[in-house]
Amino acid sequence: MSPTTTQVACSPKNITVSAQSKCTALVAGKSPTGLVQWAYTSTGGGSITFPAPYTAKTCELANGACFVMVTGNSTGSVTIKAQYSGDYNNLPSGGSTLLGIGLTSSTTSSAAQTSSSATGGIPEFPSQLAVATVLVAIIALAYLFARSRVPRNSLS
Repeated sequence: MSPTTTQVACSPKNITVSAQSKCTALVAGKSPTGLVQWAYTSTGGGSITFPAPYTAKTCELANGACFVMVTGNSTGSVTIKAQYSGDYNNLPSGGSTLLGIGLTSSTTSSAAQTSSSATGGIPEFPSQLAVATVLVAIIALAYLFARSRVPRNSLS
């Protein structure tokens, strides 16, 4: 029997409560077939459900891949786990990924995300950084404008 590896990815990687994410398992091995069993653990207070038709929390591999949809229930983060059961040619294997569940809607890229474990389990969205950056720029411009309006001989 051949060893296998299972990679898991969810897209999007961060969702809001009631939003869905597509989680895909990619199993590498000797033409793997069979089922992948899905589960999750709360790693930051979050929770999810597997909506119909994924309530059985399984999917069947086709060309080494299969997916399920998940729905965010409460804010925080969860570790999504996929366990490949193996077949007559391939040994079982498993993999996991982190899914963040936030309160507000935000279109983000996974590269711009901070680790949810570093933020107490609640994902940080780049829009928060953008707002802070704009506020700092406005304050700096206001200061420069006010300073330019003061006559030069009154500064001494």
